[in-house]
Parts: sequence; structure tokens; C-alpha cells
Amino acid sequence: MGKGSLRGRWPRILVALSLLVFVAVLAIPYWMGKQTERKYAEYLQQLDDLAYLEVLSSRYERHWFSARASYDLALSSEFETLVKSLFPAWQLPNEALLVSVSDRIQHGPFNGGMARVEGHVGFDGGLLASLVEIEAQTTGQGYRASIGYDQVLRGHWEPMHLAVTAAPEWRDMGWDARYVMDYEGGDFSYDPGTGEYHTTGRMKRMLMEDPTGVRTTEDSTSEVVARFSDGTLRELRLESHDSLVLNESRDALHPSRITGQSTFLGVYFDDDGRVERFESQLGMDELDTAWPNGRLQADGVSLAFEGTREGEHAWFGSADLGLDAIVVKEQGVPSISLNAMKVSLGLEPEADDALELVAGMSARDIRFKDMDEPVAYDYQLRMGQLRRSAYDDLWQLFYRAVDEFQLEHPEVSPVVLERMNEAAMALVGDRLQLSAKPVQISMGEAGLNLELDASIPVDALMVFGASEQALLMSDSQVELSADVSADLIHKMAREYLRHDYNEIGYQASDKELTALAKEMVSTDVDALLKQGIILQEGDGHYSTHFQLEGHELTVNGEPADWLLERL
Repeated sequence: MGKGSLRGRWPRILVALSLLVFVAVLAIPYWMGKQTERKYAEYLQQLDDLAYLEVLSSRYERHWFSARASYDLALSSEFETLVKSLFPAWQLPNEALLVSVSDRIQHGPFNGGMARVEGHVGFDGGLLASLVEIEAQTTGQGYRASIGYDQVLRGHWEPMHLAVTAAPEWRDMGWDARYVMDYEGGDFSYDPGTGEYHTTGRMKRMLMEDPTGVRTTEDSTSEVVARFSDGTLRELRLESHDSLVLNESRDALHPSRITGQSTFLGVYFDDDGRVERFESQLGMDELDTAWPNGRLQADGVSLAFEGTREGEHAWFGSADLGLDAIVVKEQGVPSISLNAMKVSLGLEPEADDALELVAGMSARDIRFKDMDEPVAYDYQLRMGQLRRSAYDDLWQLFYRAVDEFQLEHPEVSPVVLERMNEAAMALVGDRLQLSAKPVQISMGEAGLNLELDASIPVDALMVFGASEQALLMSDSQVELSADVSADLIHKMAREYLRHDYNEIGYQASDKELTALAKEMVSTDVDALLKQGIILQEGDGHYSTHFQLEGHELTVNGEPADWLLERL
């Protein structure tokens, strides 16, 4: 009886299960549609929260298994005001529309995730139309994407061809430019959990024509990463790699070719959305550029900048230049070549109320025209005790000048510019503090080592400039120490003679040049030794130590007033 009863219940159970599945199939798309609509609204809100951007005319029509959505993205009224203040003579449109976006969304349990999206980005009029005119466009930019169960959006950009020319306003100003792009597509993703947007792109060819020439870029890749936190943009990174960059000038006299170019820009924002740090790099595997009668070839070029904001306005940072190798030719003959060149410049805090400017340079295997033996050098220069308060004032005035500046009326803020000049002068304070150490020059094993510390009143520099008079007519403090090998002195004299003889067409032998160099140097060295200006340190080395305190000069520990009189 129990079995018969169970058999009688099976149809009802199957009907109930079927009804439950049917209800679930109908309900799940509705739930997924609601979740997709909510995430779409959150995404638009993040865009609208960005400075200088505004979401207009957003629409979302949700159906049971699908939805249609669209919105317009425009520059905000604050940006329009800024642009119009910079270009008051331009007849800019009131509606600064940038792009229009339309999406077709499929949501439900049979999409491999929460939803699938097919979208289109169209470029429209407004301010964009006042900047460029679109020649050719493949109906805008299309894309396909999916929203996974992890709520991460992943998609692919479709290929696009675009050609634009400068708008009449730019052409009237002499900037008649044209830009052509063959975009091969790319990938993108957005993770609402981390707030990170990531996109990549591939470019077959880009062409930029302007009055100066034609720039062509081939086989490029790009990557953009943007990270948001609580609706605020916190990080923006852009990176690109170009296989080949060609520049052809209109006069055909200044062509250039870059192989393996890479660029990077990272911008980082604080809680209020203000830039607090940035970093950028430019790299080139090979650079080849020419001009009439000359040519420059460089390998391993790198240029880097970084900056950090402290407080409301002041910025600190550094710049670095690196070259693996460089050759400069004139009339087809190398005039200078060098390897492993590094140049750096940075501003950093020295104390709570003082800053320090640091500059450095080094290179090896330096050869000038007609030079037989290469030179290497390495030095670091510091300018210290710069006034922090004056530096902060300088940045405050700079921001004010930017706010008041008008491109067509630059004379509107001369008072601010004058005050910026005063702040720059106050930066140094009463005394200029300089140090140079180490300073090293070498040819093979022969070398020079020098150290310099100086404190010079600014008033003296204002009157006499960077001359010996500025030192003698003030309470300057200077200390200089140097150690040099005799071999370096002989080698530098030899190369000097070699250059002079080559200029007049005389080819002297190494033996002859060495003998002449030693003879030329020995007379001067003997005189300096007798006067006590230099000291002989064992075999083949000379040293000297100068110290100036006010109007008193000592050389190697001995008074040298007679030397001051000669100066």
C-alpha cells in the first residue's frame, strides 16, 4: 500500500518540481536584470563624480531577458568655463558633448554569466566639433562584453579606422593638422570590487601631419589602468610601446627614426581627487636623427620624471636622463661619442625649513674628434639651504598665475609674474651654498679627484656676477681640494696637441706628441711647485688645498695674499 501511495504521489512531485524550475527560469532573469541595472547605475555615478565630466540623458529600459541603455558623456560646466577663459575669442558651443554610448544587454542564466553586452561609442559635436573635423569613421567604436558571476566586466574593443583634421579655429591660428588611425582592437575589464578599470589596444598605423612635418607610428600597443575608491579616481596609468616611429620634416632636412619606443605615465590622487604624485618614463631602443651636415645616433635612451606634492601647492621631484651610447657626426665624421651617460636633477627637503637642489652627471668612453684615448667623468653638484617658505610662495603664485592666465591676453597678470620673480630671488636667501663632490675625471688609470664647498653672499653675485671679484669683495667662504695624477695632465696635454696639429693638417706620431706634452707641462708644473700652489705626493701625483675665509686665502695651509693681489 505504501508503494502504491508513493507511485500516486510521483506525478504531483514532478509537476511541483517542474513548476519550481519554471518559476526559477522566469525569476532568475528578472533578478539578474535588477543586479545588472544596479551595477550600470553605479558605473554611471562613478563617471559623473569625476572632475570635468558629466553624464547626461542616461536611459535604461529593462525587459525580462534583455535591456537597452544609453547615456551621453560631456565636459562639465567648470571645464567649459576654463576653456572659454583661455580662448575668449573662440565661438565655443554651449553644449560640450564628447561621446554618446548605447548598449544592448542580455541577462539571464544562459549567458555564461550575469549578462552579455553589445555596445557602441559615437563621437558627437559640441566642443569636440570645435576642435576637430571627422573625415572618416567606421560608425564609431563598437565593443562586446560580458558580466561574470563575480560581477567583473570583461570585453573586447572592435577594430576602427578614424581620420580627423583640425577645426577651422586651429587652422586660422596656423595649425593645419591631420590625424589618421587604424585601430586593430583590444581588451578591457572593470572590477567593481577593486574599482579598477583596465584596457589594452593595438594600433597598426598612426599618421600625424602638421605644418612642421609628418609623423608615422607603426605596430603600437597601449594599456590604460584607472582605479577608483568610493567614487574618486585614485590612480591612472598609461603605457604604450611603438615598434617604429618616423618623423619627416617638410623641408626634408630633419628626418628622424625611433625604434622600440616606450612611454609610461602614472598619476596618483589623494582622497579629494587632487594629484599628489606622478611619474613618467620615455624609452627608445634606437634613435637616429639628422640635420644639414650632421647626424645623431643613440642607443638605450631613457628619460624619467617624478614628482610629489607636499602641502597644498609645493612640488618636489627629480628628472633623469640615460644613454647607453651616443655618436654625433659632422660631415660624416664622428665629432663626439660616449657610453653610459647619466644626467640627474632633483629637488629634495634638506631640513624642515630648507631645500636642496642636486644635479649629477657621469659618462665613460668619451671621445672628441681626433682624440686617441677616451675620457670618463663623474660629478655631483648641490645647492643647499634654499628657503622652503619662498619655494611655497613661488608655487602659490604659479597656481594663481595659471588661474588668471588668458592665452590671447597674457598681460592680465603682470603683478603676479613680478611677485613670482621676487619669490624666486628670495629662494636662495642671503647666501648661495654650493658643493661639488665628488668631481672625478679619468683617462684609463690616470685621474683627477676634486671637492668644492662654497658659501657666497648673494649681494656680491648680484653686483659682480659669477667672477673672482664676487669672492674677493665679500665675506665668501670657499674650500677646494684636488688630487691629480701627472699621467692625466700629460695625456690631456697630448690630446690637446693632437687636435691642434690635426686642425692644421699635421699628423704627429704618439711618441712625438707625448714628448711635446711632457715638455709643455713640466714648465708650468715646476712653476706651481715652486710657488707652493701644488704639492708633489710621491711619484706621479700632485695635490692642492685652497681655503678662502673672507679676505684671507691660504693655499696648502700657507697664507697666499700675494695670490689675491694677482686676482
